[in-house]
Amino acid sequence: MMNKLESVTTLIQTVFASSVFYLTIGYFFEKSYLPLLEILLGCLVFVIALNNKLFYKSKYITPLCVMFGLLLMMEVFI
Repeated sequence: MMNKLESVTTLIQTVFASSVFYLTIGYFFEKSYLPLLEILLGCLVFVIALNNKLFYKSKYITPLCVMFGLLLMMEVFI
């Protein structure tokens, strides 16, 4: 059974994943959605890294997700 923290972080991950999905569809029609899409994708990767660190404890996936999320965020702001 899921504890409260796990269900909250899973809900946050689901919201970010749904937002990324809908913005990806919107990006095919309107190219100006790209910066917002990259920011939300970076946030999704950070939430995946947090869930991995707290619950799944994979040794190499968490730093990989954090580096990929930082790369996505830096690409938007630079």
